[in-house]
Amino acid sequence: MTHLDDSPTATAELLTGIKAVVFDCDGVIWRGTKVIPGALATVAALEAAGVAVYFVTNNSTRSRAMYMDKFAAKGMPHVRKDQILSASYAAAAYLQSIDFDGAVYVVGEVGILEELEEAGIPAIGGPDQPPMTLAELEVYKPDPSVSAVVVGADTGFSYTKAAIAQQYLLARPDNLFIATNPDTSFPTQGNFLPGAGMAVAAVEACASRKATIVGKPAPFLLHGVLDRLAASSSEPVDRSSVLMVGDRLDTDILFGSTV
Repeated sequence: MTHLDDSPTATAELLTGIKAVVFDCDGVIWRGTKVIPGALATVAALEAAGVAVYFVTNNSTRSRAMYMDKFAAKGMPHVRKDQILSASYAAAAYLQSIDFDGAVYVVGEVGILEELEEAGIPAIGGPDQPPMTLAELEVYKPDPSVSAVVVGADTGFSYTKAAIAQQYLLARPDNLFIATNPDTSFPTQGNFLPGAGMAVAAVEACASRKATIVGKPAPFLLHGVLDRLAASSSEPVDRSSVLMVGDRLDTDILFGSTV
């Protein structure tokens, strides 16, 4: 295998016409708690060659600020917030893009809540949603200020969370139903665990509705990358000048094919 940091010729050939490289994170930059060999050197080689680097991850459990801390801990303290486009950020940015002015019920973790808060969008639910009995759920009164449900990866996903999300989506058919991503699993060290797709599928089933996907493979975050490139370039940005590096055909590479 030829690594970019070992072969200037290979680097030049690969990067002909490329202005930016977009990396997935889980399974590409790191796997579980360990950095993948060669990942940091590859990113450094690209940056040294003047290529813009972005990180687009479907992991919604962290906010961009939390990801900055993780990158620093993995030996990449120079990674800026504007280089990170996470699925948690996608949910908040999408709602901002359509001038959403309601509150959100979140099935997910703190990453989504932090991004919604930064965007000035009120939210309830999240990891602190307490369990409820069937009797309590039968008389549950949806908060009238909530006009969207956002579902992402949730290690504490429960019947209660699915039931409450269902109530918001059935009570008002015009309420938005947003999913951060459809990934059925994510890689850990030597294993795979359920991804956001598990919770998304459950809520879709009980609400009899399909969610709007804002993370990969949907093109929403690609527009974010292109907007950032355009803002830092004096020349028009061609989609073909963006290269995607990922480990999943159904999300990363499908996302990259929209380039």
